[in-house]
Amino acid sequence: MSPPWIYIDTSAYLKIFLKEKGSDKVRKLVREKRLLVSTILTSECFSAFSKRRQGNEIDDKTFKRLVNRVKKDVPYIEIIRLTDDVLRRTEAILLYLPVRTLDAVHIASALLFNTN
Repeated sequence: MSPPWIYIDTSAYLKIFLKEKGSDKVRKLVREKRLLVSTILTSECFSAFSKRRQGNEIDDKTFKRLVNRVKKDVPYIEIIRLTDDVLRRTEAILLYLPVRTLDAVHIASALLFNTN
C-alpha cells in the first residue's frame, strides 16, 4: 500500500533543501508520505533560490545544484495543475481570507485534491 499523501507548499518544500527552522520535521514527513504540490512550486522555488544567490547567501554552484535537484524531483511528486477550478477556488478564498495570492493558490489546490 502506498503511503498517504501530504500537501506541502513551497516554503515547506524549500526546507528539504535549505537548512531552516522545521527542516528536520519536513524531511521526516516527506520520507513517510507521497508529496502533493501546486504547479506553482517550481517557479516559487527558482525565485527563492535566485533571491538567495543575488543576496550572496548561496553561490552559483549551490544555485545550480538546487535547481537541478528540484527538476529531478518533479517526476516523483503529484502536481495539481492550475485549472479553472483551482482559480475559481483561489478567488473565493481571496474574497474571504486575508492571504496572499500564491498562498491562496496553494490552499485551493490542496482543497480541490481533497474533494476529488
